[in-house]
Amino acid sequence: MEETIMKDSYILRSFYPVVFWIINLFALFVFFKGHNAPGGGFIAGIASAISLVFLYVIEGRACLNRIPNPVLLAAVGLGLAYGTALVPTLFNQAFLMHTMWHLHIPLLGDLHIGTPALFDLGVYFVVIGITVGIALWFDEASEYE
Repeated sequence: MEETIMKDSYILRSFYPVVFWIINLFALFVFFKGHNAPGGGFIAGIASAISLVFLYVIEGRACLNRIPNPVLLAAVGLGLAYGTALVPTLFNQAFLMHTMWHLHIPLLGDLHIGTPALFDLGVYFVVIGITVGIALWFDEASEYE
């Protein structure tokens, strides 16, 4: 069943690129705004996943096939999140202890980045991988009906 429900909707097909980029810019903002607070990577992952599901509804399975293997993406994200949480124990610190780096980059100014951003990036990859995997699984399951 290659045809999607929304494939013939001219209105949705004409404005989804704008909505797709707006949602992902919002996700980027949420990711960097909350990377030192709880929820930045998870909420950003949900926002990007919503944009991908919206893209899937409009375009069909072909648009999600361009994303790398979703299971591998979720596994890399889980490894990054768990590794970021586990590495401090190798240096006799507490599990999930964070480290901050303060960098000065010419033209950009001061940049404060730390291990919470890496943890959130891992969570972001997990949410995207699981969502794309579920969407592809639903699409495969609908072929057998």
